[in-house]
Amino acid sequence: MSDVVDGDGLRLRRATLDDADFLAELAGHDDVEPFMSVRRARDTEAVREEIERSLAEPDESGRFVIEVEEDGSWRRAGAMGFDLACWYSGAATLCSPVSSGSIKIKPCCANRRAKSLPNALP
Repeated sequence: MSDVVDGDGLRLRRATLDDADFLAELAGHDDVEPFMSVRRARDTEAVREEIERSLAEPDESGRFVIEVEEDGSWRRAGAMGFDLACWYSGAATLCSPVSSGSIKIKPCCANRRAKSLPNALP
């Protein structure tokens, strides 16, 4: 995967350590936290560990930030990720800060273009 995948008014990029606070804040958001999977990282340190793994083992783990374009600049709006489930077949599980198998969009951005993420990315 390239560093950034562009869509129509949104993009997906691999998370860096600079995103740890945002991802932890997203996981702790009042509209998100009640739906958190017990397996998902919730605090900044645990999120940092996931990001470090994503950067060190990019084929086995990925943590990504979803960004939306707003007034000519990119704004973080959500997150998603994957973990390799079977090295033999290459099967992976999609994960978000909330649960396995989903993409989470920050509640304040839910009515924006980010909602169209599954259809916008190549």
